Amino acid sequence: MSEIDEFLQRIGDATARLINMENYRHRRLFFEAGRIDYSWMSAWARRFTDYFEIYKLLGSRNFHEACRLIGEQWRSFVGLLRAAKEGRLEPWQKVRPPGYRKRDGQRVPIVVVRFDNYRVDLEKRVIRFGYWNIEVPFKGKPRWLAKPGAKQGRLIIVYDPVRKRWYARVSVEVALERGLGGGLKAGIDLGRERLLALVTEPLNESGEGVALLYRGGPLKSDYFHFERRITEYRRDAVRSQARGSGQSRVEGDTEALLREEEEAQEPIVRQQRGAPS
Repeated sequence: MSEIDEFLQRIGDATARLINMENYRHRRLFFEAGRIDYSWMSAWARRFTDYFEIYKLLGSRNFHEACRLIGEQWRSFVGLLRAAKEGRLEPWQKVRPPGYRKRDGQRVPIVVVRFDNYRVDLEKRVIRFGYWNIEVPFKGKPRWLAKPGAKQGRLIIVYDPVRKRWYARVSVEVALERGLGGGLKAGIDLGRERLLALVTEPLNESGEGVALLYRGGPLKSDYFHFERRITEYRRDAVRSQARGSGQSRVEGDTEALLREEEEAQEPIVRQQRGAPS
């Protein structure tokens, strides 16, 4: 094992250990007390006690960023629970709390670096880590970091045990140009599961275009959710009307209303079934 691999393994294993220990505490709180702690400060408060060795190894900034990552995962879990309670998820979408970074009984390493604790040198093709004072070479082309005015965010490095390689992912904030172009062509495919797929011609001399893919699942979930709620409200309105205008008349109004709903929904259903996928 090279010095770089040993360094990444050591840092990644410590971060995975922190995530597993915190998720164990969060999961016990959720399953035993029915409470959810999605604040990153609970882990940060233990930096000088339970997690002091990990804190020294990662450094203050990177330990802080790992705590924020844990908090974000649990905050996302809360959002999914709320969506499931409101009926905005598909039946096949199962909500589970964040788990452990383990595979076959072994911890899966992950390196989390805060935005101000590393620098990507595009010329020498190395990543310089400030706290550890080490350079890690990389391959590939960081597309968005090369953009003028790009602001780098969190850096995450994970290990693939099958390919035996490390992969880095950088979140980048860029300002997109919105000028009107001419002469370029784009292909668009509309579907049901994949709502929209778009590919453009090359936009520059490097031959790179733009490829965008929008999933239709969330939109369909919202559609069926609100469709069901509208039907419930209309039925409640009809039943309220029944108490003041007589049963026989209400039964006829109810049947007519339901027929109107079915007729209104049929074109939408036919359109969805006939849409390209």
